[in-house]
Amino acid sequence: MIPDGPAEAAGIKPGDVILEVNGQKLSAMNSLSTAISKYDP
Repeated sequence: MIPDGPAEAAGIKPGDVILEVNGQKLSAMNSLSTAISKYDP
């Protein structure tokens, strides 16, 4: 994680497991990249 980055601002901490993005369940780790790429930084 980047200190003071967007993940930290969202409350994500090291060790957290992301299971869904905006209600969309993730089926695999690479689906996280696809899901978040739809949003502006």
